[in-house]
Amino acid sequence: MVPDLFNTSLTLGLITLVILLVIGYVFLFWERSGIPPGPPFWPVVGNIFNMRGKYFGRRHVYLEEMKIKYGPVFRIYLGNQLTVFLNDQESIKEAIVDQKDVFIARPTEKLWGYKMSAVNGAGLGMANGDDWKLARSLVVQAFHDIGSTSFEEIIKDEIKDVIAGLSTSGGDAITIRDALIKATTSVICRVSLGSRLDYGNEIDMHIFSTVHAIFKGEGSLSPIHTLPFLRFLPSIAKKVAETTENGAKTRQEFSRHIDEHKKKSGERHSRDLIDVFLKKTRTTENYHIDEQNLTRIILDLFVAGSISNGNVVDWAFLYMILQPNIQKKCQDEIDKVVGSKRMVSWSDKPNLRYVEATLMEVHRLGNNAPLSVLHMNTKDAYVKGYLIPKESIVIPNVFSCHLDQKTWNDPLTFRPERFLDESGNIKSNPAFMPYMIGPRYCVGETLSRMQIFLIFSNILQIFVLSKEVGAKLTTEGTFGIFMM
Repeated sequence: MVPDLFNTSLTLGLITLVILLVIGYVFLFWERSGIPPGPPFWPVVGNIFNMRGKYFGRRHVYLEEMKIKYGPVFRIYLGNQLTVFLNDQESIKEAIVDQKDVFIARPTEKLWGYKMSAVNGAGLGMANGDDWKLARSLVVQAFHDIGSTSFEEIIKDEIKDVIAGLSTSGGDAITIRDALIKATTSVICRVSLGSRLDYGNEIDMHIFSTVHAIFKGEGSLSPIHTLPFLRFLPSIAKKVAETTENGAKTRQEFSRHIDEHKKKSGERHSRDLIDVFLKKTRTTENYHIDEQNLTRIILDLFVAGSISNGNVVDWAFLYMILQPNIQKKCQDEIDKVVGSKRMVSWSDKPNLRYVEATLMEVHRLGNNAPLSVLHMNTKDAYVKGYLIPKESIVIPNVFSCHLDQKTWNDPLTFRPERFLDESGNIKSNPAFMPYMIGPRYCVGETLSRMQIFLIFSNILQIFVLSKEVGAKLTTEGTFGIFMM
């Protein structure tokens, strides 16, 4: 009798547990009528693990499959967080531009890693409201005070070092990627801290390594953001501890630069971001950016402007190797407009239209930043007739927009001419958005374009690029924070 009672109780208990789980699932994932369609999802984890396995490093393939199946606006769940992808120009514009005041926020508080990193200041990229406006204003002021002429001089200094390094190769096969990324990182170092990146300095190389490591992660789609309990797993806990320690050490180094600037404050004009900050603190009563937050802003600039720009040029040279006829057209234009007796300058850009069109095509097809930084809507909104409930995570899929069959003729073909009109003048396309659109477009767009243009054109002015004999090159790329 006792065993029977036990079995009956156990059965009832299991049935009750299943019923409670089903009820909890229904209440947890009850989808409001009208939200975008999307794939089936699991309780607790949602669709996070759909993008792993065969899609790891190839999430763009998964997202394209979802677009084909569900349309240009679809949803997945990151844990229990509703996440909506916008995959064409029309949906991105309708949300990010036409409803800019609704979709202007960042979901910092909803993602564990970003929330933790913003404890001592949200910086620029993931800040909201007045904090974001103030941080953006500081960076814009710094760029203005430094000036385009100084920017160009800084960039050309780094290009000379890259060219010197390439010249010692004697025509042997080399990997140019690291040299490009070190050059663009050094530019950001000078703009932010006022000094070049010293490749022989242990502290400087720690900064470089810390920023470089960020791009080996999974970014905003990492499971740890919406399943933070994963941080207690031994292997993940070790990585989290290393990342936290390296980030703290890097910000301490930025603080040291601030202290050194203070000693010379007032002795010189504003030549970098820290100078502009110190001037603001002296002239603005109750200035609301403190030194801790400044170190976060500097880190954001390193993350956004160092490896990113070097990566674009890396893509550009890959396409030039694969398309030697296009490389030759760029070089012929440089020879005609500039010649060989001086470096290519930023002022030459209006006359190097084929070079510019080529770089635009690199941005489109290389898709350096395949996904925009996350957005969040502050109230219920509609995009293409679909309901986007308040505080959803919204991700513009720039990769899909740049390869949209409806917008681009033969989108997988590298063809700079698509950005030139019949007279050979530059023409753009509303679906072309490598620096995003709307109020939160990339604040460093002009500096980024200048770096990419000057590095690309000055190296092509001197060198012919070709692949090593027997090497197999691919443009498939690895999907992470950037398309590498």
